[in-house]
Amino acid sequence: MINFFQRITIRHLVLLSLVLNLSMYCLVRSWDSNVEKNVIVTSDAIGYQQLAENILHYHTFAGTTDTASIPLNSHALEPGLLIANYDTYREPGYPAFLAFVYLIAGVKPFIAILIQLILNAICVVLIYRIAFLLFNNKIVATIAALLFTLDIHSIYVANVLYSDTLFIFLFLLSLYYFFSGLKILSFIRFVLSALFLGLACITRPVSLLYPFVLFFVVFVFNKGMERRWLVKIIIPYMLIIYAIVGGWVLRNHTSYNRWQLTTMDGYNLLDFNVAFTESRKTNLPIETVRGSLLNKADSLGCLRMRNPFDRSKICGKVAWEYIRNNKVAYTETQLWGAIHMFLSLGNIDIAQTLGWRSSDVEGQLVMDSNRIKQNFAHKGQAILGVLIILVLLLQYIGAFIGFVFLIKNKNWFVLVFGILTIFYFSAITGAIGKYRYKLPMQFTICAISGYGYYSLIKRKSIT
Repeated sequence: MINFFQRITIRHLVLLSLVLNLSMYCLVRSWDSNVEKNVIVTSDAIGYQQLAENILHYHTFAGTTDTASIPLNSHALEPGLLIANYDTYREPGYPAFLAFVYLIAGVKPFIAILIQLILNAICVVLIYRIAFLLFNNKIVATIAALLFTLDIHSIYVANVLYSDTLFIFLFLLSLYYFFSGLKILSFIRFVLSALFLGLACITRPVSLLYPFVLFFVVFVFNKGMERRWLVKIIIPYMLIIYAIVGGWVLRNHTSYNRWQLTTMDGYNLLDFNVAFTESRKTNLPIETVRGSLLNKADSLGCLRMRNPFDRSKICGKVAWEYIRNNKVAYTETQLWGAIHMFLSLGNIDIAQTLGWRSSDVEGQLVMDSNRIKQNFAHKGQAILGVLIILVLLLQYIGAFIGFVFLIKNKNWFVLVFGILTIFYFSAITGAIGKYRYKLPMQFTICAISGYGYYSLIKRKSIT
């Protein structure tokens, strides 16, 4: 078995990644105008597309009118448009990426998606190198990269107009330079790491506090490291990251007179975290709950506020009041969301994107037996579901074995790094719990899984 993995090169893995990504690309047919309109530029992609075209045509993130789009909101919210001024809700990284592609190739989302497929293939290389830096073992790195290559969720997300693939690429690039800089004590590599992590932060804000995870693990568990050198590095590292983030905060202050990165915190806390909690608690449809929460926010003057940051602040106020009064239910929903993120198959979303016959599960938040059965209600999505389950089992079983061997071999650095990374992104995701939100921590799962399988193979070969 070890000989088999020794024969696999990184070129083989990149080629396999491109074949799998392009196969999905051909099945989705994002170049078709009807597919683009009805499948690709929908949901979150509508807002990204609007912002990208604003940049391209008007050289600004905000258009001449409100950039909110009614399809992004439930029917209960249409009269008031909770998320107004969409340029305050999203960060600039992904719209700027799309605008750059559109400037060169024209407004063609399928070209942007094609570039995302290449970025996803490069992520295979980055995971290989990160795993090698963590374990100093080519077979572990090969297995880790192979597990990521086979990940259907990563392949699917790269084939739609979401910010996830660009974020993961920048995030992994930052981690590669961080760990390689740590190995050879390279100031330049730490600067590059900070630069790419800063860009990742203005693509998706979920990594804003992640530098503290990195330096905590390095300071506490990396024995033999020259700590004085690290102290000198940490200040410029943080300054670079938060200077990049601060650029967008300054823009929001200039445009809206608020020193904030995004309005997402207040809106999402109310519209997702609290709404999901109340929907699960009362068994009411999510649209009904959101409408009720909006009415409560509007009673405090939310929709009469012209400044979107003021609207977000009122939403946050209503959300925190609810959380204080429903601590147990809210905590349970956050835990459920994290569990759902790891167990969600996403096969229905993929089947819908491919135009296959699929189940309608919109607004169904409780993962009961009936909801689980709907994953296998139609042949195409059922096959997808089985394939995804097999990949998840390979990843999770291997990761479990890997954690056992990390403890047994007292590799506290990687053990704590892996646990904190998984905990960090699980806590950030909370109630929303979609399968694609686990992708930032996928490199950890794959790397530790690779270590688990290698340790198991090596142990059997010795016995």
